[in-house]
Amino acid sequence: MKTVKKLVSLIVIACLLGGIAVSFSGCGLATRTAGTVEGEDIPDGMYIYFLHSAILNLEQQYQYGQLSSEYSESSDESSEEASLPESSEPESSEPESSGEPASSDEPESSTESSSTESSSESSEDKNPATLWDAIVENKPAKDYVIDKAYENCAWVIIMEKKAAEYKIEFTDEDKATLESNYAQNGGKAELETNLNEMGVSIETYERIVKAGIIQEHLKELLYGEESGNGVSEADQKKEYDENYRRVKHILFKTQGLTDDKDEEGNVTKSVDEKKAEIEATYKEVLARAQAGEDFEALVEEYSEDGMDKDKGYIFKKGDMVSEFETAAWDLAVGEISSCESTYGWHIIKAYDKYEKPEYMTEALSEFISNYENEKYEEVENKWIEEAAVNRSSAAVRRYSPSDIYEDNNVASVVSQQIAYYNSYYASMLASGNN
Repeated sequence: MKTVKKLVSLIVIACLLGGIAVSFSGCGLATRTAGTVEGEDIPDGMYIYFLHSAILNLEQQYQYGQLSSEYSESSDESSEEASLPESSEPESSEPESSGEPASSDEPESSTESSSTESSSESSEDKNPATLWDAIVENKPAKDYVIDKAYENCAWVIIMEKKAAEYKIEFTDEDKATLESNYAQNGGKAELETNLNEMGVSIETYERIVKAGIIQEHLKELLYGEESGNGVSEADQKKEYDENYRRVKHILFKTQGLTDDKDEEGNVTKSVDEKKAEIEATYKEVLARAQAGEDFEALVEEYSEDGMDKDKGYIFKKGDMVSEFETAAWDLAVGEISSCESTYGWHIIKAYDKYEKPEYMTEALSEFISNYENEKYEEVENKWIEEAAVNRSSAAVRRYSPSDIYEDNNVASVVSQQIAYYNSYYASMLASGNN
Protein backbone atom coordinates (compact mmCIF):
# COMPACT_ATOMS: atom_id res chain seq x y z
CA MET A 1 0.00 0.00 0.00
CA LYS A 2 1.25 3.45 -0.83
CA THR A 3 2.11 5.80 2.00
CA VAL A 4 -0.99 7.34 3.52
CA LYS A 5 -1.07 11.10 3.14
CA LYS A 6 -0.43 12.65 6.52
CA LEU A 7 -2.41 15.68 7.61
CA VAL A 8 -0.30 17.35 10.27
CA SER A 9 -1.03 20.76 8.72
CA LEU A 10 -4.69 20.67 7.82
CA ILE A 11 -6.58 23.32 5.90
CA VAL A 12 -10.25 22.49 5.78
CA ILE A 13 -11.51 22.16 2.25
CA ALA A 14 -14.71 24.07 2.91
CA CYS A 15 -12.83 27.26 3.83
CA LEU A 16 -10.19 29.35 2.11
CA LEU A 17 -7.84 27.22 0.03
CA GLY A 18 -4.86 29.09 -1.32
CA GLY A 19 -6.72 32.37 -1.25
CA ILE A 20 -9.68 30.98 -3.21
CA ALA A 21 -13.06 30.77 -1.55
CA VAL A 22 -14.37 27.22 -1.68
CA SER A 23 -17.82 26.03 -0.68
CA PHE A 24 -18.55 22.35 -1.10
CA SER A 25 -22.14 21.33 -1.36
CA GLY A 26 -23.44 18.62 0.91
CA CYS A 27 -26.65 17.04 2.01
CA GLY A 28 -26.57 17.98 5.67
CA LEU A 29 -24.59 16.55 8.56
CA ALA A 30 -23.81 12.89 7.93
CA THR A 31 -24.71 10.58 10.83
CA ARG A 32 -24.26 7.16 9.24
CA THR A 33 -21.12 5.03 9.04
CA ALA A 34 -18.88 4.25 6.08
CA GLY A 35 -17.42 1.03 7.46
CA THR A 36 -15.12 -0.01 10.30
CA VAL A 37 -11.44 -0.04 11.23
CA GLU A 38 -10.47 -2.69 13.76
CA GLY A 39 -14.14 -2.90 14.68
CA GLU A 40 -14.52 0.85 15.23
CA ASP A 41 -17.01 2.77 13.08
CA ILE A 42 -15.83 5.16 10.38
CA PRO A 43 -18.18 8.17 10.51
CA ASP A 44 -19.64 9.10 7.14
CA GLY A 45 -18.31 12.61 7.70
CA MET A 46 -14.72 11.39 7.96
CA TYR A 47 -15.08 9.44 4.72
CA ILE A 48 -16.68 12.45 3.02
CA TYR A 49 -13.86 14.73 4.17
CA PHE A 50 -11.16 12.47 2.78
CA LEU A 51 -13.05 11.93 -0.47
CA HIS A 52 -13.05 15.69 -1.04
CA SER A 53 -9.35 15.89 -0.15
CA ALA A 54 -8.36 13.05 -2.50
CA ILE A 55 -10.38 14.52 -5.38
CA LEU A 56 -8.79 17.95 -4.96
CA ASN A 57 -5.28 16.50 -4.82
CA LEU A 58 -5.89 14.35 -7.89
CA GLU A 59 -7.35 17.25 -9.86
CA GLN A 60 -4.20 19.24 -9.11
CA GLN A 61 -2.09 16.44 -10.58
CA TYR A 62 -4.40 16.27 -13.59
CA GLN A 63 -4.13 20.00 -14.30
CA TYR A 64 -0.35 19.84 -13.98
CA GLY A 65 -0.30 17.04 -16.58
CA GLN A 66 1.03 14.45 -14.12
CA LEU A 67 -1.56 11.72 -14.75
CA SER A 68 -1.70 9.02 -17.39
CA SER A 69 -4.50 7.05 -18.99
CA GLU A 70 -2.37 3.92 -19.22
CA TYR A 71 -1.66 1.05 -16.87
CA SER A 72 1.97 0.30 -16.15
CA GLU A 73 3.57 -2.96 -17.29
CA SER A 74 2.68 -4.60 -13.97
CA SER A 75 -1.00 -3.68 -14.32
CA ASP A 76 -2.15 -7.28 -14.66
CA GLU A 77 -0.81 -8.15 -11.24
CA SER A 78 -1.89 -4.90 -9.64
CA SER A 79 -5.41 -5.03 -11.00
CA GLU A 80 -5.89 -8.45 -9.45
CA GLU A 81 -4.97 -7.31 -5.95
CA ALA A 82 -7.82 -7.67 -3.50
CA SER A 83 -9.54 -4.50 -2.36
CA LEU A 84 -10.33 -3.81 1.25
CA PRO A 85 -13.35 -5.99 2.12
CA GLU A 86 -16.78 -4.40 1.95
CA SER A 87 -19.11 -4.82 4.87
CA SER A 88 -22.40 -6.61 4.51
CA GLU A 89 -24.28 -3.52 5.68
CA PRO A 90 -27.79 -3.54 4.20
CA GLU A 91 -28.72 -0.63 1.96
CA SER A 92 -30.53 2.15 3.77
CA SER A 93 -34.10 2.94 2.83
CA GLU A 94 -33.36 6.64 3.36
CA PRO A 95 -33.16 8.90 0.31
CA GLU A 96 -29.59 8.96 -0.98
CA SER A 97 -27.69 11.25 -3.30
CA SER A 98 -27.35 9.96 -6.82
CA GLY A 99 -24.22 7.90 -6.99
CA GLU A 100 -22.68 4.80 -8.40
CA PRO A 101 -20.85 1.83 -6.87
CA ALA A 102 -17.10 1.57 -7.26
CA SER A 103 -17.59 -0.85 -10.17
CA SER A 104 -19.98 1.37 -12.12
CA ASP A 105 -20.08 1.65 -15.90
CA GLU A 106 -18.33 4.98 -15.74
CA PRO A 107 -16.06 5.30 -18.80
CA GLU A 108 -12.47 4.31 -18.13
CA SER A 109 -9.41 4.41 -20.33
CA SER A 110 -8.51 1.31 -22.29
CA THR A 111 -5.81 -0.91 -20.83
CA GLU A 112 -4.87 -2.24 -24.26
CA SER A 113 -2.24 -0.76 -26.52
CA SER A 114 -1.44 -1.54 -30.10
CA SER A 115 1.68 -3.56 -30.68
CA THR A 116 2.48 -1.22 -33.55
CA GLU A 117 2.57 1.90 -31.36
CA SER A 118 5.88 3.70 -31.45
CA SER A 119 7.99 3.56 -28.30
CA SER A 120 8.55 7.27 -28.75
CA GLU A 121 4.86 8.08 -28.31
CA SER A 122 4.52 11.56 -26.90
CA SER A 123 3.41 12.04 -23.30
CA GLU A 124 0.47 14.09 -24.58
CA ASP A 125 -0.99 10.93 -26.15
CA LYS A 126 -1.06 9.32 -22.71
CA ASN A 127 -2.79 12.19 -20.95
CA PRO A 128 -6.33 11.24 -19.88
CA ALA A 129 -9.19 13.05 -21.60
CA THR A 130 -10.81 13.71 -18.21
CA LEU A 131 -9.79 13.17 -14.61
CA TRP A 132 -11.95 10.05 -14.44
CA ASP A 133 -10.16 8.51 -17.43
CA ALA A 134 -6.88 8.58 -15.48
CA ILE A 135 -5.15 5.48 -14.17
CA VAL A 136 -3.54 6.16 -10.79
CA GLU A 137 -1.37 3.56 -9.08
CA ASN A 138 -2.67 1.06 -11.63
CA LYS A 139 -6.32 1.58 -10.89
CA PRO A 140 -9.06 3.83 -12.29
CA ALA A 141 -9.07 7.30 -10.75
CA LYS A 142 -12.46 6.77 -9.08
CA ASP A 143 -11.28 3.59 -7.36
CA TYR A 144 -8.04 5.32 -6.34
CA VAL A 145 -9.98 8.18 -4.72
CA ILE A 146 -12.16 5.76 -2.77
CA ASP A 147 -9.14 3.71 -1.68
CA LYS A 148 -7.29 6.85 -0.57
CA ALA A 149 -10.28 8.04 1.47
CA TYR A 150 -10.49 4.70 3.29
CA GLU A 151 -6.72 4.63 3.85
CA ASN A 152 -6.88 8.04 5.50
CA CYS A 153 -9.86 7.04 7.63
CA ALA A 154 -7.89 3.99 8.77
CA TRP A 155 -4.94 6.24 9.55
CA VAL A 156 -7.00 8.46 11.88
CA ILE A 157 -8.45 5.55 13.83
CA ILE A 158 -5.09 3.74 14.07
CA MET A 159 -3.50 6.93 15.40
CA GLU A 160 -6.16 7.11 18.12
CA LYS A 161 -5.61 3.48 19.07
CA LYS A 162 -1.84 3.93 19.22
CA ALA A 163 -2.27 7.03 21.37
CA ALA A 164 -4.12 4.88 23.90
CA GLU A 165 -1.56 2.08 23.62
CA TYR A 166 1.42 4.40 24.19
CA LYS A 167 -0.46 6.52 26.75
CA ILE A 168 0.01 9.75 24.79
CA GLU A 169 -1.64 12.76 26.41
CA PHE A 170 -2.38 16.11 24.79
CA THR A 171 -0.22 18.97 26.03
CA ASP A 172 -1.04 22.66 26.28
CA GLU A 173 1.02 23.14 23.12
CA ASP A 174 -1.15 20.56 21.34
CA LYS A 175 -4.29 22.38 22.42
CA ALA A 176 -2.79 25.62 21.13
CA THR A 177 -2.16 23.91 17.78
CA LEU A 178 -5.82 22.98 17.55
CA GLU A 179 -6.91 26.52 18.43
CA SER A 180 -4.50 27.89 15.83
CA ASN A 181 -6.08 25.60 13.25
CA TYR A 182 -9.50 27.07 14.05
CA ALA A 183 -8.13 30.59 13.69
CA GLN A 184 -6.57 29.82 10.30
CA ASN A 185 -9.98 28.66 9.10
CA GLY A 186 -11.99 31.70 10.18
CA GLY A 187 -12.68 30.66 13.77
CA LYS A 188 -14.36 27.59 15.20
CA ALA A 189 -17.94 28.77 14.54
CA GLU A 190 -17.33 29.55 10.85
CA LEU A 191 -15.33 26.36 10.46
CA GLU A 192 -18.13 24.28 11.94
CA THR A 193 -20.68 25.86 9.60
CA ASN A 194 -18.57 25.10 6.54
CA LEU A 195 -17.88 21.57 7.70
CA ASN A 196 -21.54 20.88 8.36
CA GLU A 197 -22.38 21.97 4.82
CA MET A 198 -20.04 19.21 3.65
CA GLY A 199 -21.67 16.70 5.97
CA VAL A 200 -18.73 16.72 8.40
CA SER A 201 -19.06 17.40 12.12
CA ILE A 202 -16.59 19.57 14.02
CA GLU A 203 -15.89 16.56 16.26
CA THR A 204 -14.81 14.50 13.24
CA TYR A 205 -12.61 17.31 11.99
CA GLU A 206 -10.96 17.60 15.42
CA ARG A 207 -10.23 13.88 15.34
CA ILE A 208 -8.42 14.36 12.03
CA VAL A 209 -6.34 17.27 13.34
CA LYS A 210 -5.53 15.40 16.55
CA ALA A 211 -4.42 12.36 14.54
CA GLY A 212 -1.68 14.53 13.03
CA ILE A 213 -0.63 15.67 16.51
CA ILE A 214 -0.57 12.08 17.74
CA GLN A 215 1.57 11.13 14.78
CA GLU A 216 4.23 13.66 15.79
CA HIS A 217 4.25 12.34 19.35
CA LEU A 218 4.60 8.76 18.12
CA LYS A 219 7.45 9.66 15.80
CA GLU A 220 9.31 11.42 18.60
CA LEU A 221 8.62 8.59 21.03
CA LEU A 222 9.78 5.83 18.68
CA TYR A 223 12.59 7.54 16.74
CA GLY A 224 13.30 10.88 18.38
CA GLU A 225 16.54 12.00 19.99
CA GLU A 226 15.79 10.31 23.33
CA SER A 227 14.40 7.09 21.84
CA GLY A 228 17.74 5.41 21.22
CA ASN A 229 16.52 4.53 17.72
CA GLY A 230 17.60 7.69 15.90
CA VAL A 231 20.69 8.39 13.77
CA SER A 232 23.89 7.43 15.61
CA GLU A 233 26.57 10.05 16.27
CA ALA A 234 28.95 8.13 14.02
CA ASP A 235 26.47 8.18 11.14
CA GLN A 236 25.81 11.87 11.67
CA LYS A 237 29.54 12.67 11.52
CA LYS A 238 29.99 10.50 8.42
CA GLU A 239 27.12 12.29 6.68
CA TYR A 240 28.52 15.72 7.56
CA ASP A 241 32.10 14.78 6.59
CA GLU A 242 31.18 13.45 3.17
CA ASN A 243 28.23 15.49 2.04
CA TYR A 244 28.48 19.06 3.35
CA ARG A 245 30.68 22.04 2.56
CA ARG A 246 31.02 25.48 4.16
CA VAL A 247 31.83 28.58 2.14
CA LYS A 248 31.43 32.33 2.08
CA HIS A 249 31.07 34.26 -1.14
CA ILE A 250 30.91 37.69 -2.66
CA LEU A 251 28.07 38.10 -5.14
CA PHE A 252 28.19 40.69 -7.88
CA LYS A 253 24.58 40.58 -8.96
CA THR A 254 23.56 40.85 -12.62
CA GLN A 255 20.16 39.21 -12.38
CA GLY A 256 17.26 41.57 -13.07
CA LEU A 257 19.25 44.37 -14.67
CA THR A 258 17.35 46.75 -16.95
CA ASP A 259 18.32 49.61 -19.25
CA ASP A 260 18.46 53.11 -17.78
CA LYS A 261 16.35 55.55 -19.80
CA ASP A 262 15.84 59.30 -19.83
CA GLU A 263 12.47 61.04 -19.75
CA GLU A 264 12.07 60.61 -23.52
CA GLY A 265 12.69 56.86 -23.27
CA ASN A 266 16.18 56.95 -24.74
CA VAL A 267 18.63 54.40 -23.31
CA THR A 268 21.29 56.17 -21.28
CA LYS A 269 22.98 53.01 -20.02
CA SER A 270 22.25 49.57 -21.41
CA VAL A 271 22.19 46.25 -19.58
CA ASP A 272 25.36 45.22 -21.39
CA GLU A 273 27.15 48.37 -20.22
CA LYS A 274 26.07 47.71 -16.64
CA LYS A 275 27.25 44.10 -16.85
CA ALA A 276 30.62 45.23 -18.18
CA GLU A 277 31.07 47.60 -15.23
CA ILE A 278 30.05 44.91 -12.73
CA GLU A 279 32.39 42.38 -14.36
CA ALA A 280 35.30 44.83 -14.14
CA THR A 281 34.68 45.32 -10.41
CA TYR A 282 34.33 41.54 -9.92
CA LYS A 283 37.70 40.88 -11.59
CA GLU A 284 39.40 43.57 -9.52
CA VAL A 285 38.02 42.19 -6.24
CA LEU A 286 38.86 38.60 -7.26
CA ALA A 287 42.50 39.62 -7.77
CA ARG A 288 42.55 41.28 -4.36
CA ALA A 289 41.06 38.20 -2.68
CA GLN A 290 43.56 35.90 -4.41
CA ALA A 291 46.38 38.19 -3.29
CA GLY A 292 45.39 37.55 0.34
CA GLU A 293 43.33 40.63 1.20
CA ASP A 294 40.92 40.20 4.14
CA PHE A 295 38.03 38.21 2.64
CA GLU A 296 35.62 39.14 5.44
CA ALA A 297 36.17 42.83 4.73
CA LEU A 298 35.62 42.26 1.00
CA VAL A 299 32.35 40.41 1.70
CA GLU A 300 31.18 43.29 3.88
CA GLU A 301 32.06 45.90 1.26
CA TYR A 302 30.95 44.25 -1.98
CA SER A 303 28.59 41.28 -1.59
CA GLU A 304 24.98 41.72 -2.68
CA ASP A 305 23.87 38.44 -1.12
CA GLY A 306 21.84 37.99 2.06
CA MET A 307 24.24 35.38 3.42
CA ASP A 308 24.86 35.02 7.14
CA LYS A 309 28.24 36.73 7.15
CA ASP A 310 29.47 34.84 10.23
CA LYS A 311 28.50 31.33 9.17
CA GLY A 312 28.35 31.70 5.41
CA TYR A 313 26.66 28.82 3.59
CA ILE A 314 26.78 25.20 4.74
CA PHE A 315 25.29 23.16 1.92
CA LYS A 316 24.98 19.72 0.37
CA LYS A 317 24.84 18.76 -3.28
CA GLY A 318 21.74 20.06 -4.98
CA ASP A 319 21.28 23.00 -2.61
CA MET A 320 23.05 25.56 -4.80
CA VAL A 321 22.94 26.41 -8.50
CA SER A 322 25.16 24.01 -10.42
CA GLU A 323 27.86 26.56 -11.34
CA PHE A 324 28.29 27.56 -7.69
CA GLU A 325 28.35 23.95 -6.49
CA THR A 326 30.96 22.93 -9.05
CA ALA A 327 33.22 25.87 -8.19
CA ALA A 328 32.95 25.36 -4.43
CA TRP A 329 32.72 21.62 -3.84
CA ASP A 330 36.37 20.51 -4.01
CA LEU A 331 37.94 23.57 -2.37
CA ALA A 332 40.21 23.00 0.61
CA VAL A 333 39.74 25.30 3.60
CA GLY A 334 41.17 28.71 2.71
CA GLU A 335 41.11 28.19 -1.05
CA ILE A 336 39.30 30.60 -3.38
CA SER A 337 37.48 30.03 -6.66
CA SER A 338 35.01 31.95 -8.80
CA CYS A 339 32.19 31.37 -11.26
CA GLU A 340 29.32 33.01 -13.11
CA SER A 341 25.72 31.89 -12.59
CA THR A 342 22.27 33.20 -13.42
CA TYR A 343 22.58 35.42 -10.33
CA GLY A 344 25.84 37.06 -11.37
CA TRP A 345 29.54 36.58 -10.58
CA HIS A 346 30.65 34.79 -7.41
CA ILE A 347 33.96 34.83 -5.54
CA ILE A 348 33.94 31.82 -3.22
CA LYS A 349 36.17 30.89 -0.28
CA ALA A 350 36.05 27.61 1.69
CA TYR A 351 35.79 27.72 5.48
CA ASP A 352 36.11 25.19 8.30
CA LYS A 353 32.69 23.56 8.72
CA TYR A 354 33.68 22.33 12.21
CA GLU A 355 34.45 25.83 13.53
CA LYS A 356 31.35 25.71 15.75
CA PRO A 357 29.54 22.53 16.94
CA GLU A 358 26.14 24.03 16.16
CA TYR A 359 27.01 24.23 12.47
CA MET A 360 26.77 20.43 12.15
CA THR A 361 23.63 20.29 14.29
CA GLU A 362 21.88 22.90 12.18
CA ALA A 363 23.03 21.42 8.87
CA LEU A 364 21.93 17.88 9.74
CA SER A 365 18.50 18.78 11.10
CA GLU A 366 16.83 17.90 7.79
CA PHE A 367 18.90 14.70 7.41
CA ILE A 368 17.94 13.54 10.91
CA SER A 369 14.31 14.48 10.42
CA ASN A 370 14.17 12.58 7.13
CA TYR A 371 15.68 9.51 8.79
CA GLU A 372 13.13 9.64 11.61
CA ASN A 373 10.30 10.16 9.13
CA GLU A 374 11.36 7.21 6.97
CA LYS A 375 11.77 4.83 9.90
CA TYR A 376 8.53 5.90 11.50
CA GLU A 377 6.68 5.73 8.17
CA GLU A 378 7.70 2.10 7.74
CA VAL A 379 6.16 1.27 11.12
CA GLU A 380 3.03 3.32 10.56
CA ASN A 381 2.38 1.82 7.13
CA LYS A 382 2.70 -1.64 8.64
CA TRP A 383 0.08 -0.76 11.27
CA ILE A 384 -2.34 0.40 8.60
CA GLU A 385 -1.66 -2.49 6.23
CA GLU A 386 -2.36 -4.97 9.02
CA ALA A 387 -5.52 -3.20 10.23
CA ALA A 388 -8.86 -4.88 9.60
CA VAL A 389 -10.74 -2.38 7.42
CA ASN A 390 -14.27 -3.04 6.21
CA ARG A 391 -15.98 -0.79 3.70
CA SER A 392 -19.66 -0.05 3.58
CA SER A 393 -20.93 -0.73 0.08
CA ALA A 394 -23.87 1.57 0.84
CA ALA A 395 -21.47 4.43 1.70
CA VAL A 396 -19.54 3.88 -1.53
CA ARG A 397 -22.83 4.22 -3.41
CA ARG A 398 -23.99 7.21 -1.37
CA TYR A 399 -20.98 9.38 -2.13
CA SER A 400 -20.03 9.30 -5.80
CA PRO A 401 -16.60 10.86 -6.48
CA SER A 402 -17.72 12.05 -9.91
CA ASP A 403 -20.84 13.68 -8.43
CA ILE A 404 -18.77 15.43 -5.77
CA TYR A 405 -16.42 16.60 -8.51
CA GLU A 406 -19.19 18.01 -10.69
CA ASP A 407 -21.44 19.40 -7.93
CA ASN A 408 -18.57 21.39 -6.42
CA ASN A 409 -16.95 22.52 -9.68
CA VAL A 410 -13.61 21.13 -8.51
CA ALA A 411 -11.87 21.73 -11.85
CA SER A 412 -12.57 25.47 -11.64
CA VAL A 413 -11.57 25.65 -7.97
CA VAL A 414 -8.21 23.99 -8.62
CA SER A 415 -7.63 26.08 -11.75
CA GLN A 416 -8.12 29.24 -9.67
CA GLN A 417 -5.84 27.90 -6.96
CA ILE A 418 -3.05 27.13 -9.44
CA ALA A 419 -3.42 30.56 -11.05
CA TYR A 420 -3.21 32.16 -7.60
CA TYR A 421 0.00 30.34 -6.69
CA ASN A 422 1.57 30.93 -10.10
CA SER A 423 0.87 34.64 -9.75
CA TYR A 424 2.22 34.66 -6.19
CA TYR A 425 5.49 32.92 -7.09
CA ALA A 426 5.92 35.03 -10.21
CA SER A 427 5.68 38.18 -8.07
CA MET A 428 8.17 36.68 -5.58
CA LEU A 429 10.67 35.97 -8.36
CA ALA A 430 10.19 39.42 -9.85
CA SER A 431 10.94 41.01 -6.49
CA GLY A 432 14.08 38.88 -6.08
CA ASN A 433 12.72 36.88 -3.12
CA ASN A 434 13.67 33.50 -4.55
